[in-house]
Amino acid sequence: MKKTVLFLLVFFSYSLHAQIVPSFLGVYDKKSSLNDSWDTSNSGDLTFDGNTVKQPDNSGTCDWESAYGTEEISSGTQTWEIKIGNFVNTSCNVFDLVIGIVNLKNNGDTYFWEAQSGVQAYLYNAESGVKHKMTGSSWSNTSSYGAAYGTDDVIKVSLNMSNGELRFYKNDADQGVAFIVNTSYSYYLGVALQGAEIIIIQ
Repeated sequence: MKKTVLFLLVFFSYSLHAQIVPSFLGVYDKKSSLNDSWDTSNSGDLTFDGNTVKQPDNSGTCDWESAYGTEEISSGTQTWEIKIGNFVNTSCNVFDLVIGIVNLKNNGDTYFWEAQSGVQAYLYNAESGVKHKMTGSSWSNTSSYGAAYGTDDVIKVSLNMSNGELRFYKNDADQGVAFIVNTSYSYYLGVALQGAEIIIIQ
């Protein structure tokens, strides 16, 4: 009887330890089940229809507009899938469409990485496939990264707040680690549009 009781105590103690220790050490990282949506309160001239956001065809003016997710991500792993419904190369610059994350929301009638105190923004450029980073007023030089993307492509954004890895996928093809982000901040999904473009968040 004593041996049975001792065995049960050891078994349950081990089971409890096995459940607690990985979470405590950050080994177990539960994938977020958040269903994000567009923040329609901060929209500039953008229009929203469910999960679709569209910029009016103002390609002649070269105006930027930005849309943000509503969910603030501070822990775990969050992924977003964004389908490009229509991509217009405005010839205004080498950006036109940018997808990324940012810790602060500015007004919707400019690009989401606009320099401001405390901003942390990480970008993947559609037209060239390069990556960019804005920290405060410090803009990183253009860096080679992944493939260019456009109409009908699906871009997945994966943010792991346990190790800071930010990855982008084009049509399920992993483009690799783009950045190790500063995990002392929380982040929102950010997209910036220039011209007539439609983006769907899935």
